[in-house]
Amino acid sequence: EVNTRKRGNYWQYYFEGVRVGGKRTRVIKSGFKTKKEAVEAGTIALAEYNECGQTLVASKDVSIIDFVQNKYYDYIDMKYRDRTAKDFKRSLDLFIAWYGSYNITKFTYINAEDYLSRLVKRGLAKNTIQSYISCTKRMFELAIKLNVIKKNPMADIKVPEVTENEGNPHVIYSDEEVKRYLEAYKDNTPLETAIMIAYHCGLRVSEMVALTWDDIDFGKKQLTVNKQLISKN
Repeated sequence: EVNTRKRGNYWQYYFEGVRVGGKRTRVIKSGFKTKKEAVEAGTIALAEYNECGQTLVASKDVSIIDFVQNKYYDYIDMKYRDRTAKDFKRSLDLFIAWYGSYNITKFTYINAEDYLSRLVKRGLAKNTIQSYISCTKRMFELAIKLNVIKKNPMADIKVPEVTENEGNPHVIYSDEEVKRYLEAYKDNTPLETAIMIAYHCGLRVSEMVALTWDDIDFGKKQLTVNKQLISKN
């Protein structure tokens, strides 16, 4: 059980841990202004200790924003590269803004349908909505794995086949349009080389700006594309 005591001007909690080398151990943390704060923090710490760090809090009062910030963001950073992780986090912005203060254990299928409805009414494209729903599903899946919840409320959510905003259709330029476009950037303008490389080699911007001189073999007239430039911030 969790015990507390006051040391000077601050409170601390402590509880007995498992024996190590036959000797008793104790988990202690100080610096709490009140006994209540020490008890609450100690209860959470004991629950996580007993579950090898897998339980977020001892009580059932777990807000969605606390779970996302304390668990899910770390999980994303561990699983994905910087750019992908950043995109995943951005996909949760609206969900957190709307439901961050909700108790994660009380979030139901009805709430999930409400989230989908709000995304559709916002006029987002189908693929964008699908991305937002998918990321939120993954968040709840992690909550299941960590024994915070038992069922994923987003599991049966289906994005409508047709939404108000179908996104930008693919545009294929004619040879004449491409010619006019390339002509506009000739005469050694700063973008001429970049545009010529991007067009003739079909490179993404991140691949193009990552090119270095050793990627170019002027003798063989070969360009090697083997990296991307990714911005963390």
